[in-house]
Amino acid sequence: ESVVGFDRSPQMVEAARLRLREGPARIQCVISEADALHPPSYLHRFGLVTMLAVLHWLYPMEQQVFAWIDTVLDTDGVFCLTTYHPTVEGQTLGGTDDVVLEALARVRLPREFPAAFVPMGTRARPKSVIERLLRDTFHIVATLDRPAVTRALDPEQFIDYFRATFGTYYLQVLPQ
Repeated sequence: ESVVGFDRSPQMVEAARLRLREGPARIQCVISEADALHPPSYLHRFGLVTMLAVLHWLYPMEQQVFAWIDTVLDTDGVFCLTTYHPTVEGQTLGGTDDVVLEALARVRLPREFPAAFVPMGTRARPKSVIERLLRDTFHIVATLDRPAVTRALDPEQFIDYFRATFGTYYLQVLPQ
C-alpha cells in the first residue's frame, strides 16, 4: 500500500524516486533525505523494514539504529538487512580498501591510511559480530551469505554509484 524510505545520499534518494515512479501507480511512495543515525519520526509502525548496504557506515553505532528500527517495526514485522563484506585475501583489508591503497601506490603516495581513518574492512563487521548485535534486539530467523556484484552500464553510472555510496569517504587519504 505504501513505501517510505530515506537515504543520506541525495543521489540515492533521486535514484530511488526515479525507479519508484516506474512502479505500480497504486502504491504511495515517500522517499526523503535523512541519516540513519538521526532518523525521521514516523507516526505509524511498519510491517517490513529493510536496510541495504548501510551497516558499515554506522560503525560503531549499529545498536542505536537497531533500537530505532525496533520502535518503528510492527510486533510481527520483519527486518531485512543486507550488508557489505569486502573480499579479504591473506593479510589485506579487502574490497574498496585494497583498491584505494593500490591507487595511492600508483600515484606515488604512501600506501597507508591516515591514523584516524577507519578502513571499510574494519567497519564491515564479521557475520558473527553482526548476529550478536542483532540478537540484542531481534529474533533472527535466517542468515544468508552470498556474493553480490555491482555492474554499471557505463562509466558515468559507476561514477554516480561511487559518489552516492562512498561520497568523499576515501578523499580523506589524499593530501590536502
